[in-house]
Amino acid sequence: MTHDRATRRFALVGITTLLMILSLAPAQASAAIVGSVAAISIQVESGEQSGTWSTSLEYSGDTFEWQLGSPLTIYDENEQPLATISSLSMAGDKDPFVTLGFAVSAGAAPTAFTITSATIGFAPIVGGLAFASAAVTLTDGSPLIDGASMVGAFPGANNYQAQYNGITGVFADLVPSLFAPPGGVSFSGVDRLPAVGRSPIPGAVFDIESQFKFTLSPFDLASGTSRFDIVVPEPSSIMLALVGAVGLVWQARRRRSR
Repeated sequence: MTHDRATRRFALVGITTLLMILSLAPAQASAAIVGSVAAISIQVESGEQSGTWSTSLEYSGDTFEWQLGSPLTIYDENEQPLATISSLSMAGDKDPFVTLGFAVSAGAAPTAFTITSATIGFAPIVGGLAFASAAVTLTDGSPLIDGASMVGAFPGANNYQAQYNGITGVFADLVPSLFAPPGGVSFSGVDRLPAVGRSPIPGAVFDIESQFKFTLSPFDLASGTSRFDIVVPEPSSIMLALVGAVGLVWQARRRRSR
């Protein structure tokens, strides 16, 4: 009888502990564009001249996709052309993730681009697992066929950055600078963090965004795509693991009591 009472008492403690842990397990994220209206933007600098372009994105529902309807030219304050944006796109989801893609060409001088996605905000995620990937292509488009360069402005001369929590957090800097020799050829770079699978993000995460930032040589072309993605371990997986652990300990205790 004493052994039975001890076994029941152990089972009750195990189940109570299990329920307490499950109550602290992170819930699946539910995301939305911050404020339901956010902007995707491009800033261009060439010498002492600069120009900007942005557009507001209306968001409703669980997912969204947006792309530029037609090419556009960014001008400086004197209405002089600085750069051409051939394509621009982004997408997001409540999981959450954000993708950002672009294709641009520089003006007659080295041209610095900052291309920023809208911000995806969501209920704070603790214990999130993430990956970021990016790919860029550089093409010599100058009439002189004199080679091309795409020099990243992020740490390590990288072209892409995956950001979170109001850009105060950086998950990854990806794709080092590219250089193409004369001849009108294209060079590409692909990068991912981690190389396979996902990595944990410490602390709580409540928003994510992506940014490309680089300087492009005169008349040359650059394009890129990216994805920044976070998931939360399913509570059901946590429960199965804990139930299994409690069951094994319970069986071992019963064998000892006999």
